[in-house]
Amino acid sequence: MATTTGLQHFDEAADATSRARLFAKSRRHTLTVVTLRRLLPVACLAMIGLYGWYLMRSSALLAGLPQLTMPEITAKDLTMHNPHYEGYNKDGGTYSIRAVTARQEFSQAGLIKLETISGEMIDANKSKTTLAAVRGDYDNTNSILDLFEKIDIDTDTGMKARLTEARILTKDNIVTSKKPVHIEFPAGSIDA
Repeated sequence: MATTTGLQHFDEAADATSRARLFAKSRRHTLTVVTLRRLLPVACLAMIGLYGWYLMRSSALLAGLPQLTMPEITAKDLTMHNPHYEGYNKDGGTYSIRAVTARQEFSQAGLIKLETISGEMIDANKSKTTLAAVRGDYDNTNSILDLFEKIDIDTDTGMKARLTEARILTKDNIVTSKKPVHIEFPAGSIDA
């Protein structure tokens, strides 16, 4: 029984050229696969991010988020912008003091100079007192706030006090002044 095969005889030079061409094609294919393996996940993440950004922008979700002002500290003179101090009174109430700037004294570590002050004190009965002043000093170690220049204090009960100088004992929720005061309340007013 005779068997025939379809083998053909190849030239060795043509065979080497063919192999080199196949190796080059294989290298290009490998480079394409490696590039796509890295590029496709990045492209997918970018598309998801753009879709999320567009969705939030078009649905006005970003407009409803509160704008937070973060404190900013400068090393030049130890000035903090937008500081916020909070604490509790002895009777269980809270106090909160905000300012546009706060400057730390180098000589007295506990004394903080505040500019453009606003704040509120809430006693144990949930009665709220708001205050505003041009400037003041906050003694952090003793929780005492000394206010100066155009001080406005308003309460939920309708009392309004206008002072030029005041001392607030934040732990005790007490406001005192040795300078002239003008106080208005629903039944009348007092100048003292």
